[in-house]
Amino acid sequence: MLNPLLHNRSIINKQKNSTNNKLLSFKGELENIEPKAVWRNFKEISKIYRESGHCERISEFLEKKLKQSGFKTYKEKNGMGKNNVYGARNTRGNNGIVLQAHMDMVAVSDDDNPKKPIKLNKTGDKLYANNRTLGADDGIGLATALAVAEDPKFRNMPLKIIFTVDEETTMNGAKAVKLEHLAGKYLINLDSEEYGIITNGCSGNNTHSVNRAVPFTILNKNNYKKVNINISHASGGHSGEDIGKGKLNPLKGLLEELNKTDNMHIISINGGDVYNSIPRGAKAEFLMPDSQVLLFSKRINSYFKKIKEKHRITDPDVQTSLSISKKYASPEVRILEKGFQDRLLKNFSERLINGVLSKDMHGNPRTSQNLGILNLGDGKISLSIMERSSCKAEDQMLTAQTEQLLENIFGEKFKPSDSSPIWEPSANSQLTQKAVEAFANARGINPKVATSHGGTENPMFVDKVQDQISIGPTIEQPHTIHENVSVSSVQKLYKFLENLLLSINK
Repeated sequence: MLNPLLHNRSIINKQKNSTNNKLLSFKGELENIEPKAVWRNFKEISKIYRESGHCERISEFLEKKLKQSGFKTYKEKNGMGKNNVYGARNTRGNNGIVLQAHMDMVAVSDDDNPKKPIKLNKTGDKLYANNRTLGADDGIGLATALAVAEDPKFRNMPLKIIFTVDEETTMNGAKAVKLEHLAGKYLINLDSEEYGIITNGCSGNNTHSVNRAVPFTILNKNNYKKVNINISHASGGHSGEDIGKGKLNPLKGLLEELNKTDNMHIISINGGDVYNSIPRGAKAEFLMPDSQVLLFSKRINSYFKKIKEKHRITDPDVQTSLSISKKYASPEVRILEKGFQDRLLKNFSERLINGVLSKDMHGNPRTSQNLGILNLGDGKISLSIMERSSCKAEDQMLTAQTEQLLENIFGEKFKPSDSSPIWEPSANSQLTQKAVEAFANARGINPKVATSHGGTENPMFVDKVQDQISIGPTIEQPHTIHENVSVSSVQKLYKFLENLLLSINK
């Protein structure tokens, strides 16, 4: 079942990215950039709306393309893997080399329209969209697999290609893949986001989602004024790949400031777009006595200055605002019940880690937590917290802590609504060794072999395929309106993959 938080959200990216306004239009030149087949396919893919939970059209397109390249295809028609596409050519038993990518994308735009058409723009080596997510995650993976399917060099190679649904939400597409569809000696996932890194393991994750009624009451007091706080235009980012970069989480910061405020009554709090992204903004509406307003204004403006200074590098465009009504609020205004309000603010401010808990021996995040969504108002609350870890002990500990935090607030237990296991590196992976050699032959230098703190679908295939890796081009700021892909890295990726496949085929 799809997470309702992701499909009934209010996107708060209201302003256009000033950087994107300077981009050059990417018109007919796309077809002239190598590898031409990859960019031709990506351009076609970009015309199709494919937010998680809406993969019908892209599924039909991908199946048609594989059939045109001589693949026998199968598409799932129901169940949690509905619209998964499987293709096989020249395979018998488990001799196939499997290429795998996901067809859905995170759809975030600057104008509350997830269906806003993608228009491709290029500046220097970077390809962007028009103030919305580009969908290179994982549209480039799809386009690369289709290019391999069309490439005459691989016409006689035993290939399997799998396109899955809903990786960005539930990973149900990957969970639904059966052994008979996946059987192969090697699997190459095309969803990594840094060229030059061969991923041979990744963190598992757990997502806690709550969507329920909460107690509201009537103010029933005089001489209170309405206060509005808004923090916007933070840089946001991927909750795995970007969690260790010191970026501002406006939602967490706002909750901490409200927790310091006495005699305050919340009307609403809203922040975050999708559960697996760092929020770009947060806003709150509340009431406080007229006698406190001046002192609070000074304190909150001081806080605004502090976050702008602290995050001047990571979040250079962050904007803040404070407004206070001139008139007194009606005593009939609905507010959050005080006991619940205190529990909510205290637990989210003092017990939520929201950031990196620990790092591995290379200084990369090993265990982390992200408060991705909180929408509170009119008697309802919806929230989403995601934990990632490549350490089983820390994963269990953090999950238990999050469950306890939610129980402290709501008085009941909430188990993870979605999760994926840890993909542990193999010490004797033949595919990793072949990939290192193929990369060195293509580039003259050795690649980096590493685990990823961002999730891939590989953990779902551990018991169904002998050996696997994940590779990809360089994609910056996925899951945000600033998402971009390095054009030159796509060309290098295809050459590397070409060398790897030819090496395996020998």
